[in-house]
Amino acid sequence: MKKALAVLLVLAALTGLTACSGGLKMQNEIFRSEVGGYTFQVPEGYDHEEDTGFASITPPDYDQATGPGLILMSGEIAEDMTVEELLTQTITSSLDATFTDPVDVKVGGIKGLSIDFSMTTDGVDSNGRIVAVVVSPNRAFMLFGTSTNEKWEGHSKVINQVMKSITFFEAVAATTTQ
Repeated sequence: MKKALAVLLVLAALTGLTACSGGLKMQNEIFRSEVGGYTFQVPEGYDHEEDTGFASITPPDYDQATGPGLILMSGEIAEDMTVEELLTQTITSSLDATFTDPVDVKVGGIKGLSIDFSMTTDGVDSNGRIVAVVVSPNRAFMLFGTSTNEKWEGHSKVINQVMKSITFFEAVAATTTQ
């Protein structure tokens, strides 16, 4: 009986460790982009920079040419632009890639669209995700995440965790210094 209980306890512990190791730990601090009008959390061990509504999140093994990395940005858009129009405008003007169909997502409690893509740049195959949200009638939020194919599965989990941490608030106008 004691042996069976010990085996069950070991199995329970191993199951718990396996379940926990699959989760991504986030830093406790919530980062705030006053000009962007959003908050976000960064995965433990990752670096981040934020400046006037644009934020980047990168892991320790970040490579400028291949990633992986995330860009968060917020800015003004044409009055009453839809999220569909925003996403279409973004993908038709910026990337030579193959796109999946858009899927509905919620970011900060607001309905948005997410689309994955694949592309080859300088002989390197990579994957990415673009998330678009119209936060208010004249403000949009976008998230861009990319990585090489080899790192995509893990990086897509990072993207999802960061997305879950995002909240929105009224943006503060940027000031310029001369």
